[in-house]
Amino acid sequence: MSEYENNSDENDCSSSCEESDSGSDIVVRSHRFLQNLPNLKPQSRAKLWKPVTIPEMRGFIAVILEMGITRRPTIFSYWMKGSRCIPWFAKMFARNRFQLLLKFFHLVDNKTLAPPGHPEYDPCARFQVLVNHVNLVFRQHYIPNQQLSIDESLVGTNAHTVIKQYIPSKKHHQWGVKFWMLCDSLSKYCLGFFCYRGAKSKVDKDEIKEKGLGFVVAEKILLMGNYLNKGYHLFTDNFYTSVELARSLYQKATYLTGTIRRNRKLVPKEAKTVPVNEPKYFTNDPANVFL
Repeated sequence: MSEYENNSDENDCSSSCEESDSGSDIVVRSHRFLQNLPNLKPQSRAKLWKPVTIPEMRGFIAVILEMGITRRPTIFSYWMKGSRCIPWFAKMFARNRFQLLLKFFHLVDNKTLAPPGHPEYDPCARFQVLVNHVNLVFRQHYIPNQQLSIDESLVGTNAHTVIKQYIPSKKHHQWGVKFWMLCDSLSKYCLGFFCYRGAKSKVDKDEIKEKGLGFVVAEKILLMGNYLNKGYHLFTDNFYTSVELARSLYQKATYLTGTIRRNRKLVPKEAKTVPVNEPKYFTNDPANVFL
């Protein structure tokens, strides 16, 4: 049964994202990042910087969230005048102040990060603290329906990073950072997500080689949210679905329904030759796996 109430505005969401000490941490690290910039030119816009407060940082995040809902082609267009004006943005921030906050917004101290090429280098380290916090908040404020689904999402970016992917089939962005997402199939609420670090990543490398990427992603994202052993029902496409995954989830009191590729391991030979759209059922499995 869902406990979600669809009555929160952007400021409510930003307050949730800024709970505990995270708001003050972001303020301190953003200001520290500016202070560590070397040799600022006299005409630099950074000279206009004024210390940011926690309420102002919450307002900044609220504007970012609203920009994701009200789409405009550029940042400048949110502060346009005339018939296309949206007064709310100008009431929240002057455009130049917003751009300064956007420029110096920082979640971590750069001095604590391992550089590229270092054995401990993590390409997600600059934003991982926010991902962890948001995942926690998502779980605290919502109990999902039984039906869950898993898929990928591409967050567009022009940043130079080794985790940037090119997916031509995506319409909104073709270049970006890929995230694996778990959602409530009925309400579409995002329950949790994590970043795909790429094929060269050493994270879960041995397990992925043994079981496959789809298997590892599905079990990991369910485990992250503590959704195993609770009777949830996961729906997937053929990238994730496998007999091994169905067996593993069934042993953890979790059900799986999805399309499956004919060349997957343990798919019966009879199932591989069935014409498309012709209903046939195959089962000879102690874990009640039906094909």
